[in-house]
Amino acid sequence: MDYLKIYVNIINKAKFENRKSGCKIYYENHHILPKCMGGNDEKENLVLLTAKEHFICHKLLVEIYPNKKGLIYACMIMCNKISSSNKRDYIVSSIEYERVRHLYHEKCSGENHYMFGKKHSEKTKEKLRQINLGDNNPMFNKKAWNKGLPKEQQPMFGRCGELSLNFGKKASQETKDKLSKMRKGVILSKEHKEKISKSRMGQKYERVECPHCDKIIDPGNAKKWHFDNCKLKVA
Repeated sequence: MDYLKIYVNIINKAKFENRKSGCKIYYENHHILPKCMGGNDEKENLVLLTAKEHFICHKLLVEIYPNKKGLIYACMIMCNKISSSNKRDYIVSSIEYERVRHLYHEKCSGENHYMFGKKHSEKTKEKLRQINLGDNNPMFNKKAWNKGLPKEQQPMFGRCGELSLNFGKKASQETKDKLSKMRKGVILSKEHKEKISKSRMGQKYERVECPHCDKIIDPGNAKKWHFDNCKLKVA
């Protein structure tokens, strides 16, 4: 079978149709000459393909160049659903998935792995050591976040209070309605409730009392809905 001819025919068909992104039909950008083979992001090297055509083209490229690791890796990624935003209209069979994974393992692992026989530099080792330090690492441990680091040096994830990206901001009514719709009708099963109950058994929870409405609440949400923000607070 002439895989190259089939590949060229798919590309020429897509170019002849003069496809445009942003229309009702879902298209994906494809590099005619793959980047791992010297291709670039120029307009002449890009073509819009349907999800199915895109997958077939990557399968064909693996058949045409069976020793190119980059092409095997790309085909393997195409077998997976990367994110919910991908509108893939094809189903990869278990046999096809196993074949691609086996091929990738054969060409890109063990002695063929790009790191085989290489050692990390002392600088890289020190970076990895800092990552694994635990309490001393401000990027991965909450205890270290409040050790006097300036706000701009705080990690992007896990910020709370004044360090939160949404501190002082209010959700729009549209966002509130969306959250309300998501939570309506959600009923926990009896089994789920029992699991939650067992996980909390024997735990003591601190409670605080709002001076304005006299309600005893969880301290986690106390400042958000009570104290200075309480509805019953006298101005």
